[in-house]
Amino acid sequence: MNPIEALYVDGEAVAATAFVVPDMHLSSARSSMTRHDFVLVLRVAEVVAHLGPAYAIFVEEMRDDHERFGGADELSEAGFPPIQRLVEHPAALASVLGEYLKGEVLQRFTWDGSEPGLYWYHQTTSCRVEDDLIFLTGFCYGKGRSESG
Repeated sequence: MNPIEALYVDGEAVAATAFVVPDMHLSSARSSMTRHDFVLVLRVAEVVAHLGPAYAIFVEEMRDDHERFGGADELSEAGFPPIQRLVEHPAALASVLGEYLKGEVLQRFTWDGSEPGLYWYHQTTSCRVEDDLIFLTGFCYGKGRSESG
């Protein structure tokens, strides 16, 4: 089931299918684009169910890397929590959804290539959980708004 409840770009509701999550950052392409703020609203239960297997593999790899090479990030500072408890650690959740495993949720349930994309994901800046919803906030780039709409 699709975990996306809603997507807002600059405060306006936008179809998630108009939101492109590229594999790499936009680099020089964004010089001709306009920066926009987004809020992606996700249902906790669906994120946990969908992300669970990939997250378990990822945590094992990260834990091994940290044991071998050291270093710290939001996920290690949270103690590599199980997926059901990850929502108790918003900074770690933001890193997992917005960077480490963005393909598992953000790419999979947004733009599918059937129509032109309007906005391109760039970065997650914060995350909060309220009741059964995750609010992932960040910025994206788009071609800008037309004068007619």
